[in-house]
Amino acid sequence: MDTRNHHFISQWGLSHAVNDIYWFVLPSILPLLLEQFGLSYKSAGVILTLYLGAIALFSFIFGKLTDSLSPFTLIGGGFLIASLGFFLLGWAGNVFVFIFFLFVAASGVSTYHPAAYALVSDSTDKQKGTQLGNFEFWGALGIFIMFLLYGALLQKISWRGILYVTAFPGIIIGYCFLKIFPRPGKEKQSHFSSSPRETGSSLSLGVQILFFLALALRILSITAIVNFAPTYLVKERAFSPSSANLVTGVLFLGGMLATLVLGRLVDRFPPFPFILWISALTIPIIWVLAYVQNAIFLMILFFLLGSCWLGFMPAQNYILSSFSSQGKGQIFGLMMAATTLTNAFAPGLFGLVADRIGISSSIRFFSLFVALSFLIFLLLFPHFSLQRHS
Repeated sequence: MDTRNHHFISQWGLSHAVNDIYWFVLPSILPLLLEQFGLSYKSAGVILTLYLGAIALFSFIFGKLTDSLSPFTLIGGGFLIASLGFFLLGWAGNVFVFIFFLFVAASGVSTYHPAAYALVSDSTDKQKGTQLGNFEFWGALGIFIMFLLYGALLQKISWRGILYVTAFPGIIIGYCFLKIFPRPGKEKQSHFSSSPRETGSSLSLGVQILFFLALALRILSITAIVNFAPTYLVKERAFSPSSANLVTGVLFLGGMLATLVLGRLVDRFPPFPFILWISALTIPIIWVLAYVQNAIFLMILFFLLGSCWLGFMPAQNYILSSFSSQGKGQIFGLMMAATTLTNAFAPGLFGLVADRIGISSSIRFFSLFVALSFLIFLLLFPHFSLQRHS
């Protein structure tokens, strides 16, 4: 393994794995939180909404700061704050204290993606899709391992113990970013903060806004379903909490493989057709998921949904890297804020609908948002088909 690849894995691979675990640890224990605090689906959704809404707000703030401050300091400090937040969450005695410490954890989690996407995007002018795909692979791998490990641990320790376990790796990663991981030189760091792309100059502001809107609608549907996947399996398919975590992990197994394959394909072909095909395939997968009861078929559909969900990311981020001649941290911070804000409303809305019509019917209803997202992407195709693939 060469030094550059070693640095990529140690800095961005492992750190992305840990940060993405922090995004999905709550869904893994959500069925237990429902019982612990006597929550309805709507209340559980509101908790997820508050958490993701805080991440959205802080992502926008830290995205702007990334272009003027050291991203390594922001990321390292963020991991330490997130670890503190998750440790305190495990200590919380009631739902109100739990929500308060959730905001602490969210502030730390939000520092990572705007800076990391900007740095990884500008780390190479060649094989950008492959690099972005590798980056997403490590995030999916972290969540896949989390669901497998937590599925086993939930048979032996409580949800509080899960949160204590979750807090630990962030301390190590945070220290490494602050004290150990090498920084790029000043010249390279300047390149990170401002790297205009020729492909972005032909896209109007209206086209960019519509692209963000389509992303937001897609996020509204898929991540609402993903956040409630363990609860859906426990409450409507009679899985145990540990088995539900194991099956949910298949989502991220599919995502891991898809990010590697599609990241490399994006380097060989224009990225936007992948956006269209993946969006179209996602619609029937979600619709059928609401009807299937057999465990094997559920795992196959979860695998396919994860492939479409995370396999979409290399093409998405390749296109986003061409959107602005401003700082990359700012554009990816805006992306994280916009999509995470939508993501924040999604669990609350999903929980509200699920309380009225059930989780299965809610899944079918939320597939409509993916369909609308696809129609917007289809409308945008003529604009992106004129882009030069570089």
